[in-house]
Amino acid sequence: MLESYEPIALGELNLTIEQFGDYTMSQISALIKGLKRRQKYTEDLFVIFSALPVYKCFGGKNAPTYEELTAYRNGEKKQSEMDFWRDVLTQKGKKKC
Repeated sequence: MLESYEPIALGELNLTIEQFGDYTMSQISALIKGLKRRQKYTEDLFVIFSALPVYKCFGGKNAPTYEELTAYRNGEKKQSEMDFWRDVLTQKGKKKC
């Protein structure tokens, strides 16, 4: 699981290798949750101030609503933190091919 966090931590979160090594798994998880929240906020800004006005200008009454444009996010599965860590710890000894 640590391998899947490394690209996000060193890429999008812009952490150094030393910083990444100093953080605990729960801290890294919190950083990634914050990143996802910021990405959703940025997407909302784009939809509200850019996409919706263009759709309304060219689509008129047929333009999609905010809820329709962001409906795909409602399908995200929510996993409890305990289930998440249970999955991480059970995959500890397994290697991906």
